[in-house]
Amino acid sequence: MARQLVLDFVQREVYECGADLVSLLAFPSASEAERRQSVHASLCHEFLRQFHSNSSNTETPILVKPKYAFRSAKEVKKDWKTFERRLRDRLAAGHMAIAFLQPAYGIKPNLPEGMTKPTIDGMAEQIAEQFGLAEPGNVESRIWRPSLPVAHLAAAFGVAINSGQLAGHPKTSIGDIMSDASLIEEIVREAALYENIIENNKLPIDPAQLVHIAIRPAS
Repeated sequence: MARQLVLDFVQREVYECGADLVSLLAFPSASEAERRQSVHASLCHEFLRQFHSNSSNTETPILVKPKYAFRSAKEVKKDWKTFERRLRDRLAAGHMAIAFLQPAYGIKPNLPEGMTKPTIDGMAEQIAEQFGLAEPGNVESRIWRPSLPVAHLAAAFGVAINSGQLAGHPKTSIGDIMSDASLIEEIVREAALYENIIENNKLPIDPAQLVHIAIRPAS
C-alpha cells in the first residue's frame, strides 16, 4: 500500500497541518520519521513564537502544546539548519519535476540549449547552475532520487511560490504556508494533479513511490 499523509484540519490547528506538509517535503523518506517529527515540532515552535511576538494582543492566554512551547533554542537551531538545506534540495527537484510534467499540459519546458526533451542529466546541469551547486554530477544522487517520494509535492510548492511572485506578491514564506489553510489546500490539489499525470504517463518518477496526500477539511 502506498504511503499516505492526511492533513486533518478537524483534529489539528492549521499551522500543524502546514508543518505536516512542509516537514514531509523536507524529510520524505519513511526511514526519516523521527527526524520529521523533530522538525515538525521546531516549525510549530518558531511559527507560534514569531506569530505571537508580532501580535498586538499579548494579554489573552493561548493553548499551546508543551512539545512546541518548551522546544529548546538548541533543538530548533539544529533542526532549522538541516531543514533549510533539505528544502532547497526539494525545490530544486521540484524544478526538475516540472520540466517532465509540463508536456502533459502541452507546455514546452525551458530546457538548456540543444536539448529537445527533458532528461535527468540535462536538468541536473541546469539545476546545478541555477542553484549554485558545485557538482552537477551529484544532483541526481543527492537531490533528485531522495526527492522522488514527494516529486509531485515539490513541483506543487514551486508552482505556488512562483505564481505568487508572478502576481506581484511578496515571496511566499514557510510561515505563509503554515498560516493559510487555503494555500495548503491549493498546494495539495496541485500535487494531486501531478500525481495523476505521473501515474498515467511514462516519466522518470515511479508512481508507486509517491506519498499520497489527502485533506480532512474542518467543515
